[in-house]
Amino acid sequence: MRWVRPGLWIAAWGVWVCCGFGLYRELPRDPGLPLATIPKGWRGGFIDDTNRLIGGVKDGDADAIQITDAETGAVVSSTDGPSMDDILARRGSLVFARSLGKKRAAEAGPGLFLLDVATGQAKRLSCRRPSQASLHSVRSLLVYTDERTYPDGQVFYVVDFETGAETAVKTQFPNEPWPADATFLPNSDRVVVHTRTDRAHKRPGERMWAELWRLDPPPVRERTFEGISFGMWPAFSSTGLVAFTESLRDADVDVFDLIQGRYVFSDPPREQRTGAFPPIGAPPVISRDGRRLLAGAPAVLWNLETKRALWRPDTFDQSGGGSQQCFAVKEWWSNYWHKLAPKLQYRTYALRSMEDGSLMFRTSADVWGLATGMNQQKTLAVDSVTGRVLRVPFPVNYPLLAISQTILALPLILLWLVLRWRRKRRERRFAGATA
Repeated sequence: MRWVRPGLWIAAWGVWVCCGFGLYRELPRDPGLPLATIPKGWRGGFIDDTNRLIGGVKDGDADAIQITDAETGAVVSSTDGPSMDDILARRGSLVFARSLGKKRAAEAGPGLFLLDVATGQAKRLSCRRPSQASLHSVRSLLVYTDERTYPDGQVFYVVDFETGAETAVKTQFPNEPWPADATFLPNSDRVVVHTRTDRAHKRPGERMWAELWRLDPPPVRERTFEGISFGMWPAFSSTGLVAFTESLRDADVDVFDLIQGRYVFSDPPREQRTGAFPPIGAPPVISRDGRRLLAGAPAVLWNLETKRALWRPDTFDQSGGGSQQCFAVKEWWSNYWHKLAPKLQYRTYALRSMEDGSLMFRTSADVWGLATGMNQQKTLAVDSVTGRVLRVPFPVNYPLLAISQTILALPLILLWLVLRWRRKRRERRFAGATA
């Protein structure tokens, strides 16, 4: 019996210690001072697995592309270049664009260009003006469609930007008012050519189609799909899965297997849809291996292998878009006490892992644009809204942690004081009765 009371105290303080570990992970953190601040209007990202940033900035009336050291903010190199709207793809310090910007417009004109930002050198890859383009994950290949119309059928082009060799590939579908898109599957030699029909603005008689090509010499068409459109925001995996919504005004998501030629996931199920437009959602994000999907309004993280939700937002959470590493969630805590104290507003932002939805860190600072600007090592991130470069995860707010742990310890301390006072009082009474 004499070990019961010490055992209970040990258990109580053990729970207190476990709460400390939980608060260490869950409490909002302070982002601290930014390492650097990128100029306003900057758009870009990290170069491969380095801590250098590449992106476009305004240089007076013209545009420039800069390589910046994210840890110091120092500009490593800068060159006159196209606007961000004209940039089609990027690999490392190489930028592919449909123009070379205002300062070089007279000498270059329209076309497909390769610009090396590190050296400032540029070369023309094609005289055609691309409408969109996609880079191969490893090889020196770029696939694109141009803005011209072809009466005999849609055409896409494959260009080797090291050798300059270009191949035109003709599809079996007639030309539509808007050119089709051609996209490489990640880590694959397969190309998907598809229409970009928006369900909300579909024109009478407009055809929807897609083709899957393998870039063997010569290119081979593997599959043809009629009556399907991947919308404006498709996301592709290396396993041949494409996640899409049928309209910019649509949050209903589908995942189509290009290899098997069938739908493998739909939320909600396609047979239950009424045709009405649900709330607008963020573009779907699918992992490169095709195992995870982030989609919906609000966004839900799905396991595509088991078709089960790994993470769902709480009632008052607002989950947004993300990247291959993480996604952002806005948490409105004040909605829980809104009826009692409507003027007391409090919200936090959380970054969660794309692998399982687990919390990476939480902060009260506005970091809504941080999820899409993280480097591959998950050590630095640039906020696409404010341009701040921050270390991640954010440092722990130790003063807040100490205050929280003190509040949790107060009941145990008060209980110990009460029990001690009662024991002392009994000892005094017993001593008085004995005397």
